[in-house]
Amino acid sequence: MEWYKNLQGGSLITADNYLRTLGRYCKLTKNTPESILKKAKSGELKHEFIEFVNDLQNQGKNGSYLVLFKKTLNSWLSFNNIDQKLQGIKIRGANLTPTIQDERPPTKEELDKILRNASLRGRAIIGILAFSGIRPESLGNYKGTD
Repeated sequence: MEWYKNLQGGSLITADNYLRTLGRYCKLTKNTPESILKKAKSGELKHEFIEFVNDLQNQGKNGSYLVLFKKTLNSWLSFNNIDQKLQGIKIRGANLTPTIQDERPPTKEELDKILRNASLRGRAIIGILAFSGIRPESLGNYKGTD
């Protein structure tokens, strides 16, 4: 798929995420990537997407989760030279991240328990990440080839 290969030129992580998200959208809405393009050209997609957002919000899905569908569809449409974006569709809580809202670093006791249960390699990785502040990407690449 050319769209996916093009996205990989920018970021492998984004490309993989968008491809999974397009597939998930197609499965949830019983669409294909080609039918999305047809619906966008006819103007149906915007209405379908509004219903999709409303249905998932009624199911309790977070706005930040739904925004990814919007970004993915906009990318798919733009790559296929379809100007109709999903602009103007409001997603409640689009900038909120409730799943990590109450996140905190582990306590000394929790970190000790984690380290005691890890392998030697795991303890080294955990120690580097916990005590140096570096990002996981510093230890290796996304594909795990280095």
